[in-house]
Amino acid sequence: MTEGDLGQRQFRPTFWASLVTLAALITLVALGSWQWQRLGEKEALIAELKARIATPAASLPVDLSDPEAIRFLKVNLVGRYLHDKEMRLTNRVRDKVVGLHIVTPFELTDGRVILVDRGWVPLNLESPESRPDSLLEGPREVTVLLRAGGFSGPEFLRPVNDPLKNTFH
Repeated sequence: MTEGDLGQRQFRPTFWASLVTLAALITLVALGSWQWQRLGEKEALIAELKARIATPAASLPVDLSDPEAIRFLKVNLVGRYLHDKEMRLTNRVRDKVVGLHIVTPFELTDGRVILVDRGWVPLNLESPESRPDSLLEGPREVTVLLRAGGFSGPEFLRPVNDPLKNTFH
């Protein structure tokens, strides 16, 4: 090929290359549009959370059957922790340290039981004996944000819980 040949070349895409490029472009635009929509949904969720957190705490409703009505509702609870029924949510990472969330049932004075996420602990504090300060005894008053639901992914991806080892996902 001589230097003069390079100046005479023209860009002529084939039909299939053009079709694939067009399909890829449509897909990328659709994905970008979906991301903008998700941004709006996330911003609305954050605004709802901030508004619910800013409200004064109420008493726990008797009817908890509507998850949307109680989502992020700030409530005061009076009762006691059932430390002997504590659960551990495994595979939680915080600041690049592997740990777990401690979930403790909280028995209300009216007999109902609410699960309270007590927070993250590193693996070396998994056993209750290693964190005696967290084992609060007797009647307590706590303020919590209610959440409903659980695993929301495809059922075939749900990890298996192991109640005998007291580990849940």
